[in-house]
Amino acid sequence: MVMEGEGGPAATSLTSDLDSGATVLNVTSTKDFLDVDYVWVGDEKITYAAKTPTQFTGCVRGVDGTAASYHKSGYKVYSESSNVMYNMLGFNVGVSNTVLGTFTTLTQTVLRVVRVIPRTIAWDYSFLSGNLTLVKYIILYPLSAGLIFTLAMYFRELILG
Repeated sequence: MVMEGEGGPAATSLTSDLDSGATVLNVTSTKDFLDVDYVWVGDEKITYAAKTPTQFTGCVRGVDGTAASYHKSGYKVYSESSNVMYNMLGFNVGVSNTVLGTFTTLTQTVLRVVRVIPRTIAWDYSFLSGNLTLVKYIILYPLSAGLIFTLAMYFRELILG
């Protein structure tokens, strides 16, 4: 179930009460959450611009027609952004564009794609966990093997002429 972190990439709990005007969410851990994304607390959708190990900061409350409301300490906080691309980049592109702006999102996307390429070649898919682990074995490992084989054949052709 998504609420317990099984179906989505991340779930945590509030460590303090959250009033309807708060822009910082204090939580147990933000470890498995994207750098910029949105979370659900009950029926409320909240975007955040940054995170620390135990806080979501720069929050905009009551997004997409949901109501900003009071939530008691211990309430579940979860993310449903289980998209492989978002996990590879480390942030939700749509939310980042809204929260941080187009230029910052474009710059961050280019920089993070440059970081993903070596991880793909080196077969480092540690960022995928839970149900996304299957993607590693079914799609990404075969693609990486094909990429390495293609590069090897290309360099062999260059060397041997």
